[in-house]
Order: sequence, then C-alpha cells, then structure tokens
Amino acid sequence: MIDLANIIPSQIGKTRLTLNVLPQNVIVTFHYHHTSVTTTLSLPRYVDERLFLLGIALYAGEGTKVPQRKPETSYHSTESQEVEFANDNPMIINCFLDFLELLGFSRNSCIARLKTSSKTLKENIEYWSKNTGIPEENFANPIIRSTRHSTRLSEHGSLTIRVYCRPLWRILRYWSLNLQKFYGSYSICK
Repeated sequence: MIDLANIIPSQIGKTRLTLNVLPQNVIVTFHYHHTSVTTTLSLPRYVDERLFLLGIALYAGEGTKVPQRKPETSYHSTESQEVEFANDNPMIINCFLDFLELLGFSRNSCIARLKTSSKTLKENIEYWSKNTGIPEENFANPIIRSTRHSTRLSEHGSLTIRVYCRPLWRILRYWSLNLQKFYGSYSICK
C-alpha cells in the first residue's frame, strides 16, 4: 500500500498545497498564487501500490501533461482543467479507469469521446460502453474519420477519457513527471 500523504508535495509550481491527513483520506487544498480562490481534492489515503504505479505510468505515456488551449476563445489558460487519456485498447482504457476509481473518481464521472468512422459509430459506442462501464449518455460528440482514413483506426476506434478536475490534473501531472522518484521507492518488479 502507498500512503498518498507521503507523495503529495507541499507545492506544485507556484501553487501551495495544504494537506489535511485523515485516517482514510487526504484532503488537498490548492492555494493558487494568482488568486485568493482555493480548491480542494479528496483522495483516499492508502492505495494499492501496483495499480497506482501502473496508472501513473499509463498517464505518463498517454495522458495530458501539456496545458490545453481552447482555440475558440481568446483566453489562453495556463493549465488544463481536465485529465485526458486516450487509447484504442480496451484493456489499457480499463486499467486507467480502475486507476481513476482507486483515486475516487467513478466511471460515471468520466466523459468519453470516440474517434471512429461514421458507418461504425453506433456499434462502437455500444462496444466501448459495454467494455468500460461508461454509460452511453456520457459519450461526447465523436470525432468522425472519413473512410479513406479509417484504415488507420483500430477495429472499434480509439477512446478518449476525460475527467474535469483541475486539482487532479495538477497532481497526476506532478506524479507522472516524478515517476522515477516513486519507482525507486515502490518497485513494481519486486
């Protein structure tokens, strides 16, 4: 088991973090340097070591770590408001969803976006919903690829998972950028 209270930093960039360590949870309060607004994130205190390291490694490879900019607005956010993870392998997607659940985010809180061809859209939404447990109503507008490009897509398209939570994005980004530190302390290959 990993005690998350031991691997949450006191500061990420210019943002100060305050921890309220409880027997079963860690309440993280983010004090943003440019505003008086604070946000909180509640995480379980103890998590399974192997699933935690797998989730962080998956996020380090396939998750958003660079700030997302909204092209339709003149506002350029300095950081992302969402955790995003994309893959076309249901086993990999489910491993990441298990990791999110480990951190307290249910599959019902996830938004899914499918990249597929138009002729297989309905079947692929049903496929991914059945295989991930994400309700069909949580599927956002798909990215439709024309038939000539569909040969590059996997059989059921690729799926992007989103969780809108700025504090979670900051913590996952920190953990993924510092994975080497955790790997030395918690070896998945013991």
